[in-house]
Amino acid sequence: MKFNYIKQFGNINALLKMVAQYYGKASSLPELREGIRVAYKAVLCCIILSIVSCNAKNKSEASGIEKIEVAKALESSQTVNASALGIESFEYIPLETNENTFRLAKPYMVLTMDDDKLIAKWRLQMAMFNRETGDYISDIGKYGDDPYSHGLVAKSVNDRSDKGLVSAFVRSYKEIVEYSVSSGQIVNRIDIKDVIVDNDTLLSPTSLTLYDVFIQDNENIFGFLPNVFGDSPFRLVKYDKSGNLKKVYPQGQALEVKSNTFTSYPGEAIFYEFNEAVMFKERYSDTLFMVNDESLIPRYLFDLKEKSPPYQDKNNHVFPNKESYLRANPPFPYVDRTGYIFIESIIEYASFFVFSITYKEEESYGFFDKTAGKTHISKLPNDPINGFYNDIDDFIPFRPTYLDRAKNELVGFVTAEDVLIWFEKNPELAGKLPKELSALSQIKPEDNPVVMIGKITIK
Repeated sequence: MKFNYIKQFGNINALLKMVAQYYGKASSLPELREGIRVAYKAVLCCIILSIVSCNAKNKSEASGIEKIEVAKALESSQTVNASALGIESFEYIPLETNENTFRLAKPYMVLTMDDDKLIAKWRLQMAMFNRETGDYISDIGKYGDDPYSHGLVAKSVNDRSDKGLVSAFVRSYKEIVEYSVSSGQIVNRIDIKDVIVDNDTLLSPTSLTLYDVFIQDNENIFGFLPNVFGDSPFRLVKYDKSGNLKKVYPQGQALEVKSNTFTSYPGEAIFYEFNEAVMFKERYSDTLFMVNDESLIPRYLFDLKEKSPPYQDKNNHVFPNKESYLRANPPFPYVDRTGYIFIESIIEYASFFVFSITYKEEESYGFFDKTAGKTHISKLPNDPINGFYNDIDDFIPFRPTYLDRAKNELVGFVTAEDVLIWFEKNPELAGKLPKELSALSQIKPEDNPVVMIGKITIK
């Protein structure tokens, strides 16, 4: 570690040469001792200055930024209404279920596109639906090995929906393809190369994939380096569409015990764009950063207190619970992560944040009011998935997963199975629903989800 500090302020070889020069010129033992003393003081000053600078940087990141008090809000969690997000009305669109869409019963995302389309995404499929009717229109691209196909449809790679583009990895994971929704054709290929600095420092082994990627535009693409072995000097890289490296951002943390195994998974990083700037949060860091051309600037602290997942256990948190560990029966001990809070998603709007968390194997949704500086965690009675209470229609809870900024709309979805559970548990409320909503009680458990679109009125 000291050697790294020295390199930040000067070249250790220069200090060694200083000693050599004194040694060559010294005509007596006292002169030689003086040369060594001068070099020693120079090294010591470098170390002290670096430590002071590093500590000052850490303090500036930890203080002076606003806290989103997640742990405190979790202790006093209560029902939060959807209207608190500025929602004045909901649209409900049940997506058509047919032989082409049976995989989409539990998509990881549904997003709006143009004025009349919905895009549902699952790990092997992207499908387009009519927004007004929910009718299936077509798939976007196809899963396969040929040059015009895609591989994994990963939620860790963003869609440029404002440009009518959706994205997926190719099967080799060394390229991202972007499809035009209007034509259904691949219009962009983004190269992912092994990241090399100064032509000799390999930051990631050839087996490492940049799972978490954010495409701002063709010239600014950000990739997260998950520090799988514990000693990577860099955290983020920025490159262009052709894979040419433009910028590297220093690593903020290191593992005390280095890892010899590859343990990296999609979703370790959260990226999004707000006010034309890229925002970034690492799974094992509580700080939300703004990424500029030079550095990472702390913006908010998700205050998890003692429930913050320790960075030193990042490679040990392989299994979400003991049951999944026992099923896999791996050759290493189980490390429990259920007692920590994990931030799973972040949506930022002008006046608020919406975020989701997992804790004790339960998912919850949070709301941070920027104006009031208050954090709330919503808990719904007898609902392990929680979400925001739908006080607009006294109907199914709202769990937002996507923000359409151009239309001021929050988009979420509820699986058919959860819709039916709601009707079973809430007969009194169900009896008061208008005809078009009560008709949703006739869907089948294996059907595709019901999309909810909330119109936001506040700015």
